Amino acid sequence: MILVLFTACSKDQHTTPVVKSRITGFAQKGPFLNGSSVTLSELDGDYSQTGKSYSTQILDNSGAFELKDVTLASQYAGIRTDGFYFNEVCGGISKSQITLNGLVDVAGETAININILTHLEKPRVEYLVSHGTAFADAKEQAQGEILRVFGITPAQEIKNSELLDISKNSEGDAILIAVSSLLQGYRSEGDFSELLANIATDLREDGKLDSKNTGANLLAHAKLLDTLQIKNNLAERYNDLGIAVNVPFFGKYISGFISESDFPDNYRVIEYPSSGAHGKNILDLNTAGYAHHTDYSFAARLPVSCLRLKIRISFISSPDTTAYWHYQVGSVKDWNVSEFNSEIISQEFTSSGKEPDLDIVFDRGTYLIEYFENNLSRPALKKTISIQ
Repeated sequence: MILVLFTACSKDQHTTPVVKSRITGFAQKGPFLNGSSVTLSELDGDYSQTGKSYSTQILDNSGAFELKDVTLASQYAGIRTDGFYFNEVCGGISKSQITLNGLVDVAGETAININILTHLEKPRVEYLVSHGTAFADAKEQAQGEILRVFGITPAQEIKNSELLDISKNSEGDAILIAVSSLLQGYRSEGDFSELLANIATDLREDGKLDSKNTGANLLAHAKLLDTLQIKNNLAERYNDLGIAVNVPFFGKYISGFISESDFPDNYRVIEYPSSGAHGKNILDLNTAGYAHHTDYSFAARLPVSCLRLKIRISFISSPDTTAYWHYQVGSVKDWNVSEFNSEIISQEFTSSGKEPDLDIVFDRGTYLIEYFENNLSRPALKKTISIQ
């Protein structure tokens, strides 16, 4: 009898019943949209769901939500949001919905946020507490492990993930924006959700990102991010909502991830297929020899339309007196084509959609193809083609 009583008391040492008149917060990727759902689920002393939950909808496009008259068996709760969100990388509304989760201690808090970091750390925290780690320690450990994946070691201690806010300007808030942007990259919502699931699963047991393929994917997208554009996108979004924000300097964390990463640099965000609608593809990185006066495709595949690609063709030499190329105007799809520069014999093609292609023909000669991915000032790739 004494043993039973001791066990029951021991289990209850880390549970405190909680009554809250209201819990508020923000659901953010970028901010979730008005009408998105938020659910708070009660957990017991073993961090298992009891089946009791509280639901609400986001109040406006800032991602704000409010839960009223919350009574929980313990201070621990699961929290979840589902909905559309503002994509800070592309500067527009997501085309489909995503889900973000979190595990929180509400005992001393009335403001709880849901974001990328709360989502990624949840499976790791669950694993740690199931193996005896105290909840607060598990939260701190999981957050640190996630940040190390991105090469981030904060200069100062930052708040718990559920207290960070992309509309604020602390160091922790800057880190949240950086990680959110790195994960978003130029991915569709489906690819983004799959990436989150893969990373969370990979981190769950050892707190490390072991998949080199996932790391290579992260690095490739990171190298294309336009941090100034992301900052402007966030500032303009909040300005449209009537909220004054001072977006913190988050770019250093993205630059640090790129420079310090030991993930392989072998993943291509923009694809250059071996063929297109008009035959072999001039932009295929694995082919350099082609025949003159033959129709070829000039094709690329971009994952999202907000990503941009500029291709520059320049003449190098020819066995003939002159050498040119021409394209069929009626074949142009998702390309904006510049005027031909007859002085240096050069022309630029800028994407205007996800699947640019056209029908192009070359005279005999040697030509330089330069690939400016996401309109970077320097070409990400170059190749010389020989037209025989």
